Amino acid sequence: MINSYMPRGACMMWETPLVIWHTVTDLMVFIAFMVIPLFIFLIILIEVGNKFPVFAPLERAVGSIKYPSGTPWVIRLKHLGWLGAWFIFFCGVGHLIDVITIWHAMPWVKAVWNTGTALVSWMTAIAVIRHFPYFAKLIRQMAQFIKDNEGKELLET
Repeated sequence: MINSYMPRGACMMWETPLVIWHTVTDLMVFIAFMVIPLFIFLIILIEVGNKFPVFAPLERAVGSIKYPSGTPWVIRLKHLGWLGAWFIFFCGVGHLIDVITIWHAMPWVKAVWNTGTALVSWMTAIAVIRHFPYFAKLIRQMAQFIKDNEGKELLET
């Protein structure tokens, strides 16, 4: 049944400049959206392996902040980083699917992918809203630490 759908290029009347424009811009967004989560994943994985303690200066500055459950803020920040990276990844692949659908209609694939993107988006949005008070406190404490130490200790690792 998928073959009975029309590719997006037909809606553009196969106008070469328009097709190229959509293709190039969607591919540029896709590549950027793959690079960003890659580096977020790498930072989190490096931190987890403690090869380079990315969060160590922040922990020195505000290590006392804990959630009511007793979980340190840095653990929650990592979880939020994973969610954010997955959100960006899902959005990026959506742009790649848009490029493919210029020539090959895949409305069911796009619908399924959009459902996954919507779920990850809402999970990320809820997490950001839920953790906002803790991160606002974290930012205030970091700013005070930098002011008190003129930023010297924060930069020394």
